[in-house]
Amino acid sequence: MSEPAPKEAPDQGKTKTFTPGRMIPLVILVTLLIAFFVFDLDDYVSFEALKEHREDLTAFVGRHGIWAGLLFIVLYAVSTAVSLPGGAILTIAGGFLFGTIFGTIYVVIGATVGATGLFLAARTAVGEPLRARAGPSLKRMERDSRTMP
Repeated sequence: MSEPAPKEAPDQGKTKTFTPGRMIPLVILVTLLIAFFVFDLDDYVSFEALKEHREDLTAFVGRHGIWAGLLFIVLYAVSTAVSLPGGAILTIAGGFLFGTIFGTIYVVIGATVGATGLFLAARTAVGEPLRARAGPSLKRMERDSRTMP
């Protein structure tokens, strides 16, 4: 009987080259950030705006219930992914609109989803080129981390 061919390591033979399409997620995030300031949306992320629109916001949450919570999570996630200023104001607004417990839950979910989205966008765009530049030292760290108890 013949011996089976040796298995290839996962990284061998799979060289990923940089393509402009890999930049699309980062381009979208940068475009959203620029649009935020071009359209002066930062005027709406302030304590003054929260105070001014308090009744409208609480009425919206009262009318739409869980959908308002989901919308808040999406807005918080986008804000985090795009690194918009005003995270503290959004966090306070979450507690104000949904109460301490649900506000905290919605903020944590939104922040986690947003940070994950930003990480994945950056890894898609520049992960492989950075990995290639790190060379053997990164491979050694990866190997050592796998053997740790």
